[in-house]
Amino acid sequence: MFDIKNFPIRIIPLFGRFDRITLIPYTQAAAKERITINELISKVTRSDDAATLKRADKYFVFYNDSTYEKTVERIRYSIIHELGHIALNHFRDERTLLTRSAMSNEEYEKLEVEANFFAAEFLSPKALISTKWKVSEIQAVFRVSKDSATKTQQFILRNPWFQNRIYSEIDNKQYKFYPSRSLDTLLPGV
Repeated sequence: MFDIKNFPIRIIPLFGRFDRITLIPYTQAAAKERITINELISKVTRSDDAATLKRADKYFVFYNDSTYEKTVERIRYSIIHELGHIALNHFRDERTLLTRSAMSNEEYEKLEVEANFFAAEFLSPKALISTKWKVSEIQAVFRVSKDSATKTQQFILRNPWFQNRIYSEIDNKQYKFYPSRSLDTLLPGV
């Protein structure tokens, strides 16, 4: 479906592949509506990070693009978290379409955990990471936070059977890793 071979994933070009999903930065949405970002958050998205609205068969993913408030890693994670909600069909009925207030805390938390797992695995697929990689290497190659890279490394080290079976089979599948040394190279494509 996604056919991704290069890491870190360039998020904005990735969304260009989807006909039914539009990615909208908070700054753009706020300017269009002539409101502040804080008003956009309180009246529309109800999230400081990102939110998805569904209209008919189209999805609109709004994300906080302020690097003053958020790290690039957080922005990337938030966007892919929203993609997770879409890919996992979390907008399937009226209760999940409207707001989280229509669901119990337990139902809402389940959807959030699923979207979090999706985002973590999408951005830094465990199957592509050797047990020899350091946290700093995972961070640089996949452009994820230190916390995310640490959790990924801990999983890999706790589950060597996973790496021995999976990593060895895909090690030579022509994936390209471009460790990031500068925000300038990633900001245009988040």
